[in-house]
Amino acid sequence: ETGGHTIEAGVLTVANADLAKKNITRTRMGIYIADAFQSSIRGSVDAPNVQRNQDDLVMALDTLLSGLKRARALDPNHTPFINDYSIAPISASNTEAEIQGGTFTLAVDVQTGSSMERIFLSINFGETVTVTVQI
Repeated sequence: ETGGHTIEAGVLTVANADLAKKNITRTRMGIYIADAFQSSIRGSVDAPNVQRNQDDLVMALDTLLSGLKRARALDPNHTPFINDYSIAPISASNTEAEIQGGTFTLAVDVQTGSSMERIFLSINFGETVTVTVQI
């Protein structure tokens, strides 16, 4: 076994104007995070399942996700980004039996950004429209 990942996403409530297509932005972000994390920690597979190594994995995940969160403000049009995340405590995701059995799970909640699937222009025009100065 070389490790792996599972992806569980929230319910998709946004549909494109073209109903034949679905919004896959969320799915792609989940796959991106899982692949990036899995690639960065591959050397930890078969390492001792002890607190120090577990903490290193939590730090690696935190580093990845904090970078994606910073990317939201820097260049969200050209780089992957997330809105926020929360890594669950190790004890909340792992029983002692799982640890002793060689399984280690990192549970994380990630909020992805939404896309502008519909853009509307709301315009008032005519001879009786009062225009206010905007600063």
